[in-house]
Amino acid sequence: MWIYPRVLRVPWTARKPEISNRACAEEDRYKSSRSHETSSAFWIRKNNEFDKSAKLDILLGAGVFWDILADGQFKLGDGKPILQKTLFGWVISGPIYQNCSIQNNSSNTISCNLITTTLENAIEKFWKIEEYQDDNKTKRTIEEKQCEEHFLKTIQRTETGRFRATLPVREGVGDLGNSKMNAIKRFHKLESKLINDTVMRQQYSEFMREYEKLGHMTKVPTWATEMDGKGVFYLPHHGVVKDSATTKLRVVFDASAKTGNGISLNDTLMVDPTIQEDLFAIIIRFRQHNVAMVADIKKMYRQVEIVEEQRDLQRIMWRSDPNLPLEVYTLNTVTYGTAPASFIAIRCLHQLALENSKKYPVASQVITRDFYVDDLITGTDTIENAQILRQNITNILESGSFPLRKWKTNKPNIFNDINNISDLPDHYLSTDDQSKTLGLVWNSQSDTLHFSTDSIQIENNNFTKRDILSVIAQLFDPLGLVGPVIVKAKVIMQKLWQHKVDWDQIAPSPIISEFIHLQKELPILATIKIPRQITVPKANVIEIHTFSDASTIAYGACSYLRTVDNSGQCSVRLICAKSRVAPLKVVTLPRLELNAALLATNLTAKLMEAFTCHISNIFYYTDSIIVLSWLNTEPALLKTFVANRVADIQGKSKIENWQHVKSEHNAADIISRGSLPSQLLECDMWWNGPFFLSNPNQPVTNNNFLPLNELPEVKNSTLTQNVIIADSKIFERYSNFDKLNRVIAWILRFKGNTLRAKHDRIYGTKLTVHELKLAKKAL
Repeated sequence: MWIYPRVLRVPWTARKPEISNRACAEEDRYKSSRSHETSSAFWIRKNNEFDKSAKLDILLGAGVFWDILADGQFKLGDGKPILQKTLFGWVISGPIYQNCSIQNNSSNTISCNLITTTLENAIEKFWKIEEYQDDNKTKRTIEEKQCEEHFLKTIQRTETGRFRATLPVREGVGDLGNSKMNAIKRFHKLESKLINDTVMRQQYSEFMREYEKLGHMTKVPTWATEMDGKGVFYLPHHGVVKDSATTKLRVVFDASAKTGNGISLNDTLMVDPTIQEDLFAIIIRFRQHNVAMVADIKKMYRQVEIVEEQRDLQRIMWRSDPNLPLEVYTLNTVTYGTAPASFIAIRCLHQLALENSKKYPVASQVITRDFYVDDLITGTDTIENAQILRQNITNILESGSFPLRKWKTNKPNIFNDINNISDLPDHYLSTDDQSKTLGLVWNSQSDTLHFSTDSIQIENNNFTKRDILSVIAQLFDPLGLVGPVIVKAKVIMQKLWQHKVDWDQIAPSPIISEFIHLQKELPILATIKIPRQITVPKANVIEIHTFSDASTIAYGACSYLRTVDNSGQCSVRLICAKSRVAPLKVVTLPRLELNAALLATNLTAKLMEAFTCHISNIFYYTDSIIVLSWLNTEPALLKTFVANRVADIQGKSKIENWQHVKSEHNAADIISRGSLPSQLLECDMWWNGPFFLSNPNQPVTNNNFLPLNELPEVKNSTLTQNVIIADSKIFERYSNFDKLNRVIAWILRFKGNTLRAKHDRIYGTKLTVHELKLAKKAL
């Protein structure tokens, strides 16, 4: 959308009747004379031309400007635009420089993107009922297949074993256009910031100095910079401060910055497939090991070179001092910020694993399975095996110039095989007992998982929807271990949507009170210590027990691992949980209970894919007799909503493994109702499961099913058929099944015709295929 200094774009469906004629007059005035645009009209241009065919746009005269203003204004700062709320939504006014591309300098045109609608839709997915779908993750797009083929055809190895890759460029993309002016402009703004921040300036300069020292970037001769051609792109860059023991500041390069032609470097590169393991699966496996190990690859992306003929696509502007001339450099390695960077680096790891699969089968499998980008999160059963695994992984990765560092383990003895630890490279061993492991904090000394709440804070006490959501969004829980608390937060968020609160409007008092109560208790999450290991050593029985439940506010599922060793020692630990907030549209409780059962089935299926240990058995629990009865019913007899989900559950689980449990013994009841941190901290059933899991002599309630004619969501025609052929002696009257089937079909036709009007009755001397199928179902 092109916004000119005095343009207001308004949805046609939202216009006021009294200003529509004025809008039409402004359109005529624009066509007749451009001179009026500076005195009396708001006007719109799309693609540099007045778009008469855009039926969703109208023009507003300047005279109505003050009539459409509403309470609500945000000033983004000096040199930045002002956001003003109107009767038709938010509008932008003022200068925009950063992250915007100047397309037409003569008319001061600015291109910007509005994302409010996308954000609203994304958040609303929290409480929408998931549609039934068959999700096949193995399917790849044509472009993703081309990326894999491109990698295999173009990947090279240097004399030292280092990989040298070629960026996958799309065919048929036009010239990139001029990117140098934007890069210079962005650099001057960065430089102004660095001048005012001495610490950041020093860290930035050290980062770039190291970049050049390692040969990861090279200065471009002056004569070469004067020959900027088709294959040249200048990357703007900025600094990101991160919590790391080795690097406090990282420079990030913007390959999505637009050029004078309106396209970016990333627009010209193919989209690569996701080939790494799921975050959820990696952490689940991490919890099953007796000996746990973590490490990461030093500067993983920068260990892969880019072929020389493509390095001009990765030019940057840099100088360490404003008094020095501005220099041009090329980045010689895979650059964080380019679209295929992650795929190329991870695919090189997988290639190393593939090449060493015969020599080091276990280590190769771990490299393929237990890396999340540059983080290795793995383990094994004994110290001896851990030492072998550590050494084999190191050997494989070093053959491709991927050095591992910051090793940490719950069993320090795995490093006893190293003769002289002092000779190891810097940061080979981690000196910190606590480290963040994919969203969780792992204390290797106590071997427990924790949640970090230090960064969760609110900047002011206005408590607008924006403020509340900013706090809720910081609650990252990949395994759902504090799922009941997340449910509380999601419910607050849903209430804001129910009250139709705008982003910068103060929330209603009851919601603020509920949020303040939750916010004050969030620091309690940091005091919860969760055992990392969920198994017992040398277990001969390993079972998964998954519970499901629903309430009027949410539905969810939680899974427990029950392990028993040779001596009979039993351990029950919470593995993970998943929750969904109930939809705003009223849904019956049995349907929500069925969705919870489907959630439990899918959660267990993901666990089975993640675990590498042998699972002896799986059990599912629900406190809904209706759901159990549905699961023991043929899906064809049920209505569509229920039938689809029942069929999915029946296909992914054994129905005989589903059991009824009393509500007071259903652990999922906690997540379906939500819980405050203080309550969750003391809830033994949540962390260790209900009592009968630890004491198998305590029986679970026997399963009782409802008869079909008492079940909801059953097709009406099904009940009629069952009433007709209630007497099973009819099978004794015929020795031929085909004949019996046809007799029943004629009976059903007669019965149906007696209930239909004459013009709807079925006539003829032959039975249809559909009638024969109905008869067979009835039998």
